[in-house]
Amino acid sequence: MQFDLEEEMTDWLEEHDITSGQKLASTLVAGGLGVVQLEAIGEQLPNNILDDVVTWLGLTLAELNALSILDNSTSRISKLILAFKAYSYMDQPHLRKKMWIYMRSRRYTHYFGL
Repeated sequence: MQFDLEEEMTDWLEEHDITSGQKLASTLVAGGLGVVQLEAIGEQLPNNILDDVVTWLGLTLAELNALSILDNSTSRISKLILAFKAYSYMDQPHLRKKMWIYMRSRRYTHYFGL
């Protein structure tokens, strides 16, 4: 399914003389754009700037994907560090309660996006 959509996108990009069409096709499809959406965009724009607009869209979607991956990665690393801290304080009873309070406060601030 994904391959078919990318193939269709590549064909459309080549028909409209978009440079780097093969590179952009997978990014555009992964970003949720299809040939129908690009046709609608192409109808609104002069042919001489369509290449620039589609390239900009592809680069923007690639950038958003990279930021999403980075956000997910930092969140996972943060959870690993918190788990490691909790584990390292398990055998120290006088610090366990402080750590428990800290962990709960971190969870709530993460949950509420603070």
